[in-house]
Amino acid sequence: MGSPSGADPGPGPADDPSTSQAPARRRLRELGHPRLSQGQLVAATLTLLLGFALVAQVRTTQAGDLEDLGESDLIALLDDVTSRGDELQEEIAQLEADQRRLEGAQGDVVAAEAAQERLDSYRVLAGTVPVQGPGVTLLVSDPGRTMTPIMMVDLIQELRDAGA
Repeated sequence: MGSPSGADPGPGPADDPSTSQAPARRRLRELGHPRLSQGQLVAATLTLLLGFALVAQVRTTQAGDLEDLGESDLIALLDDVTSRGDELQEEIAQLEADQRRLEGAQGDVVAAEAAQERLDSYRVLAGTVPVQGPGVTLLVSDPGRTMTPIMMVDLIQELRDAGA
C-alpha cells in the first residue's frame, strides 16, 4: 500500500501536471512553425508567376487601346463618337422640351397623355391588344430544316425593332 519505508513519497513524475502537458505544448509549438514541403514551394512559385503575368497582361491591354489603331480606324471612331454625341444632344433637347411642357399649366394633362401613349405602345409590343394595319407577310423557306425556334423569335424581334 505505501512505500516499504512507510513514508508517502508524494506525487511521482507521472502525476506531475507540468510533465503531462509537455507533449501538448510541443505539438502546439510545432503547429506554430510549419515545415514547408517541396510541393508547397512549387505551388507558391507558380502562383507568384501567374500573378506577375496577369498584371503584365492587364497593363499591356490598358496601354494599347488607341495606340494600335490606324488612321482610318481612328477617324471612324471619332465619327462614331461625334454622331453619338449629336444624338445625345438631340435627346437632351427633346427631354428638356418635354420637361417644359410637363411643368406648364397643362402639365398633368400632358403627363397623363404621355403615360397613356407609352402604355398603348407597351401593350402592342407585348401582343396583349389587337392591332390593325397593312400587316407584314413573311415567307420563310427552309428546305434544309435548319431554322430553330430561337431563330424565329429573333426574326420576330427584329421585325418589331424595325417598326412592324
